[in-house]
Amino acid sequence: MSSPSSVVGFGGCPVCRKSGHYLNVFKDIWFVCDEHKKRWSGGYGLFSSWQNETEDDWERNEKLLMTYDECKPFYPELGDPSLDDELAAKLESRNLEDAMEGVDFDSVD
Repeated sequence: MSSPSSVVGFGGCPVCRKSGHYLNVFKDIWFVCDEHKKRWSGGYGLFSSWQNETEDDWERNEKLLMTYDECKPFYPELGDPSLDDELAAKLESRNLEDAMEGVDFDSVD
């Protein structure tokens, strides 16, 4: 399980708007909000953290994900007053590398 701090490019929980953390099921990436039991797809094979996990990890993650509702993620709009200036600038740049700066996707809780 990994915890990105401010993952703009992958959206957030549609209830609380937080980016949550992600779980791997092999190379499938699922972002989750534990508080609201929501999950949304983050893509396939984008992060290398799956290589440090076992089939048991993926089975456990898959069982947990089945208890969450799949949803469309929340994406903030430019000009949203809830965005801080730094985050708004990153969104405006549309540069995913900028948006991901400082996020450690390989950290494990």
